[in-house]
Amino acid sequence: SGDWSSDVCSSDLTMPFNILQFNNASSKLGFRIGRQNLSQVHNSLSKSHATFEKGLGYKGYSNTLPSIRIQSYSEFNQFGTIHDAWLEFASNQKLYNIFVEWTENGSTFRQLKTMCDKEYGNAITKSIGFITEFKYFFSETEITLVRDIIGPSDQHIVSLSYTYLPLKEGVRSAKHSILEKIKKKMPWETATYFG
Repeated sequence: SGDWSSDVCSSDLTMPFNILQFNNASSKLGFRIGRQNLSQVHNSLSKSHATFEKGLGYKGYSNTLPSIRIQSYSEFNQFGTIHDAWLEFASNQKLYNIFVEWTENGSTFRQLKTMCDKEYGNAITKSIGFITEFKYFFSETEITLVRDIIGPSDQHIVSLSYTYLPLKEGVRSAKHSILEKIKKKMPWETATYFG
């Protein structure tokens, strides 16, 4: 996924959300983006018996831009089989980005699109070939729903990401610094990789 790169009340969706528990966009996926720190998220995952990898980070820099990779988590599993899922943190340890990718189960996209439309209103839509992106904005959060229907139907992918915009520039700057450090450490190996 490269740059790895949530409360709804609906009678037609049967999802175990704690309605209006949090006043921010990410509470639908069980986290408070921009509010919770790495330790709090780790504790939440442990208490919910999630399967995850900790101690990861952007390009291996877990102290600068930590991340957690999730294999199984009830708030994500309710939409289908997780294909890939990441929680990214800014250098201040605050949750900055939530990225979840599911294998389409026949209703994953419909559930997520209905949820996003009801909560965030009309999306800005962009299509390129078999990939359609729906972008929403809520408070200080950018929400992106992507549907990829390339290949057989059992290989279709749906992803949902939440990005906390006030931390975006700081994360971009930290990523740039990390890439510069890598270039200085291994200039002969990075010339073609970054060139």
